[in-house]
Amino acid sequence: MLRTSIITLAVTASLMLLGHWGLEQVIAQARPLAQAVSFQRLQIVRGGVHLGELRLHHPRLEAGAQRLALTWSDGLRPQIQIASAHAQAGPMRARFDRIEAHPTPKGWTLAGSGVIAEHPVELRGDIDVDARRLRVRNAQGPLFRGQIKGADVQVAALEATPRSIRLIDVDARRGVAWWGGGEVLLRPRACGVQPTLSGGEAWYALGGDGEDAPTQSAPSSPIECSIRVADLHLQIATPYGVRSLTLETGDLQASSVALRAYGPEGSGEVIAATDRHWALATGQIDLAQVPRVNGVGAARGQIALIRTENTTRAHARGRIEGHVEHPAVADAPIDLSGLSVELDLIHEGDTLEVRVVDLQRGGVHATATASLDATHVDLRAWLAPTDCQALWEAIPGALRGPYAQARLSGRVAPQVRFRMPRADAMKLTLDWSGPSDCQIDALNTDPAHLPQVQVEGAHDDVDWLLRDFRLPVQYATKPVEVGPGTPAYVPIAALPRWVGAAAIVSEDNSFNRGHALNLGLLRRALMFNLDRGRYVYGGSTIPQQLAKNLFLTRSKTLAR
Repeated sequence: MLRTSIITLAVTASLMLLGHWGLEQVIAQARPLAQAVSFQRLQIVRGGVHLGELRLHHPRLEAGAQRLALTWSDGLRPQIQIASAHAQAGPMRARFDRIEAHPTPKGWTLAGSGVIAEHPVELRGDIDVDARRLRVRNAQGPLFRGQIKGADVQVAALEATPRSIRLIDVDARRGVAWWGGGEVLLRPRACGVQPTLSGGEAWYALGGDGEDAPTQSAPSSPIECSIRVADLHLQIATPYGVRSLTLETGDLQASSVALRAYGPEGSGEVIAATDRHWALATGQIDLAQVPRVNGVGAARGQIALIRTENTTRAHARGRIEGHVEHPAVADAPIDLSGLSVELDLIHEGDTLEVRVVDLQRGGVHATATASLDATHVDLRAWLAPTDCQALWEAIPGALRGPYAQARLSGRVAPQVRFRMPRADAMKLTLDWSGPSDCQIDALNTDPAHLPQVQVEGAHDDVDWLLRDFRLPVQYATKPVEVGPGTPAYVPIAALPRWVGAAAIVSEDNSFNRGHALNLGLLRRALMFNLDRGRYVYGGSTIPQQLAKNLFLTRSKTLAR
């Protein structure tokens, strides 16, 4: 009785202090709320107030509660109990059998149980009056799990203020697209509610699984406000690998996309525009910051993409400025600056076709087509007729090694065909055709890179091979000297014929009819190396072994 009297006196004193002006202000502030809220069966009881029914009226929200009780605690803070409640906003429906709010020093703690979109929830949360913030989570799993606009959506928690609603740890999947682990911030704007997506991982499976791919678009109302994107890590998954990109900011709409993606610390940017069926991207990006593409400096260019029901087509052209590094390719970084490319990509079902319209560096042009499907890899390449010297200079310096200044003569126009079953590298085929009459006229290299021979006169090129020389080599555990200038030298003409024949049979059976390179041995090397996943076979001829021992190193790289 004493508690009720104190509350009554406090309310009466407050009304007296407010006076006529104060009451007008209270009524003015409450009028919009009164238009949206209605109740029935108001009952004042000892120590509190009971409402038989409470309803919220809004064009986009239907909500209500029954048997709502407000009782006062010892600290004169209200305690709320709701026997049942329901809410529906668009496709989202929720009903609760029990909701309780208990007072705390800053507001209330929430507890309740019910169902959201047929998903059972055990609510836990709090209301911070000072910060005007509501937090809600499910003690036994996700707060929400269901379908929205044809997408499977899951939300772990919710945080709301008078100006925004934040959905925490959101997972959303529709067909072959998935985004998870991020947050969605909903803010009112003049055009409606603008969502902002931030954080998390986004995946898109190019081509996708036919069983998972949506067969038709789900009905949805137009999005008037753009959807904001912030700090989103996008990963494109294909049967041939995964590529990643960090999107710092962008705008997405229902029928079009305007996007600006930045690399870390301003290392590049890509500006993109798209609608439901096509896309155009232009700009530059530091590919060294992209996973699985480490070592490339930067790429500039444009990408146009057309997506139909089962086919994705893209046309790209651009210029690479930078280098790549891989110990299996070369001992030094390979500078790709000045390399320009124009290509078409066609992805249909489980087949990816790449058509290199033009690959150019240093005035040398090449074209190629590559087809990859579930069973085979097929590559064809053509080099436009060009001078051997121009081709040599177009090759990056790291691949030319210490002989970058070599002088060549002749012309070349090779055509290459490579085909391999993906499940069996030992069945690959390799064909090489086209004119090739390149000849090395001079090495023009530092003598330090040449063998340390003892010979009369200069030995800065290969002429010393025609004179008497002494060349120290390491044989087994001790050094020996070889060459026509050594006492133990035996000319070929003085050797029994079977010695040379045995060497040819065991090392290079095409020696007498070949031209330094043996396509069959190269094919054999590719088979063994691809099958084992490492260098296990070189496929060199006797001339190649001689060149390696005299002028090159023993490092196992493609450049060597």
